[in-house]
Amino acid sequence: MITSLVEILEEKGILTQEEWGVRIRKKIEDVKGLTKFEELED
Repeated sequence: MITSLVEILEEKGILTQEEWGVRIRKKIEDVKGLTKFEELED
């Protein structure tokens, strides 16, 4: 069902699957307090 929604938004030029993935990942990270690999310091 979610895949169908993303496909419709993509067809209409509103959202790409990559943008959708980024948004979902950000929401999950915000909720769980996760850190991206790129944000880690050496």
